[in-house]
Amino acid sequence: MGAEDRGDTGNVSTVTAAVNNDIEALLMQVAQASTGINAATSPSLGQGASQVFTPHFYRRLPHPLSHLLKELPIMDGTDVNLWCDFLLKVLKIRQVGQKTEPTIYEIMYPYCRAEPLAFVTNAITAIESFETFHARLLGQFIPSRQISQLRAEIYRRVQCEGEPLATHMQSIRDAALMLRIRENEAQVVEQIVEGLTPLQRTRFVFQAPPSLLLQLEQLAVVDQNIAHAD
Repeated sequence: MGAEDRGDTGNVSTVTAAVNNDIEALLMQVAQASTGINAATSPSLGQGASQVFTPHFYRRLPHPLSHLLKELPIMDGTDVNLWCDFLLKVLKIRQVGQKTEPTIYEIMYPYCRAEPLAFVTNAITAIESFETFHARLLGQFIPSRQISQLRAEIYRRVQCEGEPLATHMQSIRDAALMLRIRENEAQVVEQIVEGLTPLQRTRFVFQAPPSLLLQLEQLAVVDQNIAHAD
C-alpha cells in the first residue's frame, strides 16, 4: 500500500471517527434525558429500574450512518453507474445525518480521485450550496443524453416481476432525488402507478388509483401482508 493510499485510508478513518463522535455525544444526551424521565415518571420501580437506560446501553446501538459510509465506493468519475450509486448514498447520508454542506463535502473527499477530487475540493473552497453542487455534478460527469437514458431506465421503469411494491416505490423516489427530477408528488405517484405490474393494477378495479404517496404506502403495507400470508 502506497503513501497516498495510507493517507486516503487515514482521511476516511478521521471523517468516520468525527461522525461517530457527533452521534455518540447525541446518544449520551438522549440517554441522560431518558434516565431522568424514567426516574421521574416511575418512582415505584426503584433506583435499579432507572439505570436500565444508561449511556453504556446507547453506545451498543449501531451508528445510523455506518452502513452508508461503508458502502460508499471510491470514485474516479469514469463509470456513470458508479457515480449514480455514489451520489445516491451521499444524498441519503445528507438526509439521514442532517449534516451541513461542509461536512458532506469532507465526507466525500477521501472517496474521490482524479477529476471528482478536484470538483469536491472546489466546492469546499467556494463554500458552494449543495443544490448548486448537485446540479453541476450531473452536468459535468453525466452527458445530457445519458441523463435522458437514465430517466427512462431507473425513473420511468416498470415494476419487475416479483418485486415488492415498497421496493419499487423507493427506487423511483431515489431516482427522482438523484437525477433532480422536479415533479410534484402527484406526478411521481402517477409515474409509479403507470409502471406497476398487471397484478398490482387489478387491485384498483374497485377504487380510484392513488394520487398521494401516503396512499401508495398503505397499499405497500397491504401488498407486504398478502406476500406474508402466501
